[in-house]
Amino acid sequence: MKATKAIFIEPLLQKLEVLIKGGERNPLTKAMTMFGAPDDIDSLTKAIERHEELKPWPLIDFTPFVSIGLGSQTRIQRFGGLYRRRPFFIVVRQGTALEQLAALRDIATIICDDQHKIIKVIHPDEKIDSGYGKLLAKGTDLFQTHSAWVHQVLGENLDSCISRPPEGRRYVKLHDETWANLWIDVKAMVQDPRLAIFVAYQMAYALTHGYREQLIEDAFVVANNTSYVIASFLNQIFDDKDLVIVDRLGVYPSLTRTKIVALQGIQGKRLCMIEDVVSTGREVDLVHLLSFLQGGSIERVVCLFNLDIASPLLAKADSLISLCRPSLALKYKRLAKYSVKQGRT
Repeated sequence: MKATKAIFIEPLLQKLEVLIKGGERNPLTKAMTMFGAPDDIDSLTKAIERHEELKPWPLIDFTPFVSIGLGSQTRIQRFGGLYRRRPFFIVVRQGTALEQLAALRDIATIICDDQHKIIKVIHPDEKIDSGYGKLLAKGTDLFQTHSAWVHQVLGENLDSCISRPPEGRRYVKLHDETWANLWIDVKAMVQDPRLAIFVAYQMAYALTHGYREQLIEDAFVVANNTSYVIASFLNQIFDDKDLVIVDRLGVYPSLTRTKIVALQGIQGKRLCMIEDVVSTGREVDLVHLLSFLQGGSIERVVCLFNLDIASPLLAKADSLISLCRPSLALKYKRLAKYSVKQGRT
């Protein structure tokens, strides 16, 4: 049977949303150590109940947590009744307090090692959703499964970002004087605060391997307003990191007119570039160059959508992290400015 696509529910994201809206300092540390209050359990219960029974069993991702708050064990006990009405998996890490807690519950549980590989599946009956197929196989990489789910969720929201040429025209001229058969504007997506923080959370998830590693960069850097919105949420999740803004890039930027602001002196700093859309990689290369000239270095680039039209020249292949790669489904085409004759667009 073909494996059913997974659905994740993320308690850490739910807790972070509450703390960020409340203006809390060190929200990530607090979210990872303070989860388990009655409101947290209520929010998680509602998230589970929103999934229809006919859908795949959702995976409750507790892997970022080492433990949960005092009293949470009693509160989570009520999940037993919910599980009988609407089954789900709890996903926990080997050797954590949560593993022992989950094993005591009458709930299906997936236990992973520190590399997100499944090492054990506990289930109280034979009711396991057969549609998951290979997902439950020992050694399955749930980090990759999670990445595929994020790709799917963002792909489902892509339609709101696509603009097409006017009727009767095949291509539209872009700001860099090239031509494309469609244009992706992520502003429509990040105008929804919940979706914007979802994107930022998933970027952080990818950068820290599921919130299990420290962020190696000293600051985030952006080069457009849309990326700035996303980076602002990342800057709240990691509030000990700086945010660098590169301004005035333009079509053919002059290094004398381009400014790097919001950080005094990036010499010796390690930077993580946040991008909304990577198509030709031009903006990525420019920011690499500008950062180098200022004495900083871009260690990694993380983008929302990667159209795979071309790769940046100055970014190493393994340093570019993409949440969603929709190019094949979109059939995106991009032409140089001189390849489209006047009147035939």
